Amino acid sequence: MTSFPNVYENYLPEHVQPPSNRNTQEEYPPPYPSAGGDYPPPYSSVGAGQYPPYPYPSTASAQYQPYYIPAQGPTHPPTQITQRNVPHQKPARSCSPQRKTYCCVISLFLTLSALGIGAYVILRFSGTSSQLEVYGWQDKRWLPVCYTAWSPSLADKTCKQLGYRSSYQTQGTTGQPSSSLVVNTTKQITNIQSVLSNSLQCTTKETVSLKCIDCGKRIKTSGRIVGGVPALLGKWPWQVSLHYKSRHVCGGTIISEDWVVTAGHCFFEDEAFDPSKWKVYSGFISQRQLSGATLRYVSKITSHRSYSSDTNDYDIALMKLQKPLEFTAQVRPACLPTYNQEFPHGMACWITGFGRTKEGATSTSDILLEATVNIIGSGTCNRRRIYNGAVTQRMICAGKLSGGVDSCQGDSGGPLVCEVSGTWYLAGVTSWGHGCARINRPGVYAQVTQLSNWMFSQMEANSN
Repeated sequence: MTSFPNVYENYLPEHVQPPSNRNTQEEYPPPYPSAGGDYPPPYSSVGAGQYPPYPYPSTASAQYQPYYIPAQGPTHPPTQITQRNVPHQKPARSCSPQRKTYCCVISLFLTLSALGIGAYVILRFSGTSSQLEVYGWQDKRWLPVCYTAWSPSLADKTCKQLGYRSSYQTQGTTGQPSSSLVVNTTKQITNIQSVLSNSLQCTTKETVSLKCIDCGKRIKTSGRIVGGVPALLGKWPWQVSLHYKSRHVCGGTIISEDWVVTAGHCFFEDEAFDPSKWKVYSGFISQRQLSGATLRYVSKITSHRSYSSDTNDYDIALMKLQKPLEFTAQVRPACLPTYNQEFPHGMACWITGFGRTKEGATSTSDILLEATVNIIGSGTCNRRRIYNGAVTQRMICAGKLSGGVDSCQGDSGGPLVCEVSGTWYLAGVTSWGHGCARINRPGVYAQVTQLSNWMFSQMEANSN
């Protein structure tokens, strides 16, 4: 890996400079010119080799394309594209924008209670053992489930409830929780919530460990290739190419047989929320050999309702496939991290995609490219000379502060994966940044640990 700025001709996933409705050039981020036609609006940047003025560059310099469209933008400023007219992204009328999360959780609880489903409405996994936890509405906290009376059928039921096909592994894990939930075998099983009751402790001191899918594994390869170079077939089996209107637009990550995760900003216009406009290709490394790839069509698109095109916060979306994938050596899922899993500052991780090989390039890469990057802590990434507080709790930075390796156009929604004890976890979803491979401008990714609860809730709601 070299540290020369802006010299890589190979892999860089993408950045998108989020649009803004502000009227001054000094505010972050710089506003888009208005946009229209079939392309998102262009945005501004500074000339090569220049440091941008604080806090971000003026919009008067050369224009670059947002990174999810691999095509030349319009020559004149069209109308600004927003997502405010997308019907399913509007908050429910009963929930004000300020209180929509709280209000909608209340509404969901009341609906489930009316249906007799019970008081526990959310599931998650915790720690290195993947301990199952259920949110108890009465206690208003997450509680583990005692292993007593737990069974493989309950494990399958739980995983199917979350949108998986079945469970992969379940066992007891030692713990001494101050409070827990126990399985009540006298109740009729409709879902996992319906058979749980409060308990002060587990009689056997064991709680449920559950894994819903065999994930994060890949074929063995003969060494690693660093610095933005072609990837080997099967080395990154969770990588997909998302084609919108028959051309590559974004990357994505397989997380189960039925689900792919990508970035919310990939759906840059109302028509992009039409599942029939998309194709998902997996199990290949060359856009010129799509005939040998695994093709799936999309049945549903779900974007986070709190996604902001002004800040790119909550930049995540899910695509449900019409037909489940068949896992092979070339097609496999990455693991979703547990809610409290950490990817510390300096940790070496990997980015992959079919994006442009340098800033200002006119086309994306025909072959899958890879590069190694380091996690950059939010404290560092939010420094005034870097992103000046624009990185939220739902974002994670990765790259090289010295420049030279980074994300770039064509790879929005693609994976940032980190290996932990031989298993690959999806740490981030390629989201945004300023330029490609610039000094003090690392890539910014949606942080999956902060968004996995939303992902599970959407997979559960659309499991049938």
